[in-house]
Amino acid sequence: MTNINLTIAQSINALWKQLSYKRKLQYIILLFLMLLNAASEMISLGAAVPFLTVILDSNENVPKEYSKYFDFFNIDLLNENSILFFSILFIFLTILAGFFRVFLLWFGTKLAFATGADLSSKIYSNTLSKPYIEHVNENSSEVVSNLINSVNGVVFWTILPLINLISSTILIGCILTTLFFISFQIALTACLFLAIFYGIIIFYTKRKLKENSQIINVNQSGLIKTVQEGLGSIRDIIIDKSDKFYLESFKEIDLKLRYAHKNNIVIGGFPRPVMETIAIIIMATLMFFLKKSNGSPNLEIPFLGALALGAQKLMPLFQSAYNGWSTIFGGHATLHKVIKCLNQKLINTKDKLENQILFNEALTLKNIFFTYEKKSKWIIKNLNLKIKKGARIGIMGSTGCGKSTLLDIIMGLLSPNKGFIYIDKTKISKSNIGSLHSKISHVPQSIFLADKSIAENIALGIPKNKIDYKHLLFCADKAHLLEFVKTKKNGFETIVGERGIQLSGGQRQRIGIARALYKKAEILIFDEATSALDNHTENLIINSLNADSYTVIMVAHRISSLKNCDIVYKLHNGRLLKQFKARMKKNVN
Repeated sequence: MTNINLTIAQSINALWKQLSYKRKLQYIILLFLMLLNAASEMISLGAAVPFLTVILDSNENVPKEYSKYFDFFNIDLLNENSILFFSILFIFLTILAGFFRVFLLWFGTKLAFATGADLSSKIYSNTLSKPYIEHVNENSSEVVSNLINSVNGVVFWTILPLINLISSTILIGCILTTLFFISFQIALTACLFLAIFYGIIIFYTKRKLKENSQIINVNQSGLIKTVQEGLGSIRDIIIDKSDKFYLESFKEIDLKLRYAHKNNIVIGGFPRPVMETIAIIIMATLMFFLKKSNGSPNLEIPFLGALALGAQKLMPLFQSAYNGWSTIFGGHATLHKVIKCLNQKLINTKDKLENQILFNEALTLKNIFFTYEKKSKWIIKNLNLKIKKGARIGIMGSTGCGKSTLLDIIMGLLSPNKGFIYIDKTKISKSNIGSLHSKISHVPQSIFLADKSIAENIALGIPKNKIDYKHLLFCADKAHLLEFVKTKKNGFETIVGERGIQLSGGQRQRIGIARALYKKAEILIFDEATSALDNHTENLIINSLNADSYTVIMVAHRISSLKNCDIVYKLHNGRLLKQFKARMKKNVN
């Protein structure tokens, strides 16, 4: 139990360190409000004794054993206005305590969800700033799960329960102090009984909560993965009638997830009805023995009333504290995942001004070796390549020979295991990699399109009100996209649909080429970027690019796509084995 609690405490401490100073200050204010709430509950409970005594004994002498309490509250029972005064006072204090509870609920809940928004933003920022190699090795469903399910889990299973746990613990301490002041023996007995009861439950449920925590953590991302796979292959599913396979997979994971949630809710909630039943039995038994011993329990009613009121407040607090503990324990694996996401390794996305480099001569790869995994064979080995500024370079090779990997190295997305990249005579390193990125535009074979307008997809990442439409028109013209845009009623404001589903492959690729040109980069990298275009359109685009001073690197399977290149390199087993003057070769195998 100690090791588990220590791990949870360390995770919560790590989460605290991730919060901004503003959020930390707000949580300190929340703690102060908890103390005020506890004080108001303490005072309202303490006022129950004089209130009930006034109601019952307003026309009688005050019993001697109660005089210390009335001396403390300065009660004069002989005054005819005592009943009204103490009734109003008790009601006012009760309303005040209720107001603090409601305000505490509102403020704490608002703060918890604001913290969730902070965590989501930070995790998303960290995700976008991770090294490219980590994106290659990570499933997108895991990323989506972390951003949505895991952060929501931390809000509902850590932050809110922790607020309730701390608030309930403070209230329990204050109410017990008041009950001890009223009747030490009864309060001590009740406290020990509740502590032992919940202690036994904690001992027997912590293992199941830990198991449920792992089930929830694993299956959250698995559920998203199943949905993504089903929707991503919807054409094949419809044609092959394989929907039952995906449905059964979804149902299996979803059922495990929901059963784990159900078990956590039952474990967290079942002690309350048990305790309420036991409390009623104890109160009835106590009243019976008071009746047998005194003949009439009237003289004890003020204290019994105060104790009953205290018990009515105390039992839900013990339940709330236990429920908070069980929820935090059951969601610990999710909290650990979020902490891991918050502390992940990032790349430097902002270069200092003095780290900016100029591209005047050539981009050079020198003695490059690369593999994705240690002890695996080299994908790129001892590769040397010099690309002069303004050159048109073509790269060919069989599928899996390392062409895309080579392009990722050229773009600085992957760091070579051995060797170096130079722009002119400046070696590319972590301190100036952003400068290399600023000089490159990449057009992949499969173009990502957002469910936005054509204009927003060309100027992807730029707010709509800041798009340079004059430059946009120029880029669309270069990509031979204007003719298509003119056929649309809304022109550049035409919505392309999710992932460009309403466009053909060639139209998507032309938007991708226009996007690359919009960046005003010096180096254009085409990775099968014209594979969906007919030869005539492809030639028009390539010729329009040749009219400008771009440095172009093209990967293609069709020799026709590379016929305008200055040099075509053939990549085989990670090596550049041959090179051809494109204008001299009609066929390259």
